[in-house]
Amino acid sequence: MPSKLASEIKRIRKSAKLSAADLAARVGIGRSTVYAFESGRRTPDFATAGKISIACGMPENTLKSMYYKSILYTFDG
Repeated sequence: MPSKLASEIKRIRKSAKLSAADLAARVGIGRSTVYAFESGRRTPDFATAGKISIACGMPENTLKSMYYKSILYTFDG
């Protein structure tokens, strides 16, 4: 099951009407990386989370705050 961060990446990409390839091009990452983020197989770093938010027309901190929460949850157990 994808994490909340993974699900949010997919949700904002779709709400921005971007394909995974479009988002990848805007952020400067590979399309397969976008799919890996959305499935939860990989987690974007802090800077990339901000770039994804901006590329989708959202405030930069939209995914950054979720990134911190996912990191805290990982360490909290």
